[in-house]
Amino acid sequence: MRRAVHEGFSGRATTAYHTLQERHAAHFVRHIFDSPDNWDAHVRRSTASIVLSVVYGWPPIDATADPLVEKITGIIHRLAHATLPGTHLVDLMPIMTYIPDGMAKWKREAKAHYHQDSQFFEDLFNDA
Repeated sequence: MRRAVHEGFSGRATTAYHTLQERHAAHFVRHIFDSPDNWDAHVRRSTASIVLSVVYGWPPIDATADPLVEKITGIIHRLAHATLPGTHLVDLMPIMTYIPDGMAKWKREAKAHYHQDSQFFEDLFNDA
């Protein structure tokens, strides 16, 4: 996996993405000009679109309210919140890791999100 990532994203390999980046930048600028008040949504759409294009070979996403963009944004927000130090009590008391799932809501939710997100990314991979 490490070798594949290095081959696909090394300094020399990234020059192949210039035209793709230019196309996405043009879409981004067009959306900003059309509705500058929604710049945050345009940044989220553009970021998701670039990643999906580079990693999975998708065409640019043109709709700001695309359900796929919303799904990816939700995953990113959830991961960012979960990785903040001290978000969960288990960060302060690691012994809580051994509490059974039935008694730990945070553990059940984390496992459910893990399975949902894994299925989501596996589906993207299989479609590619």
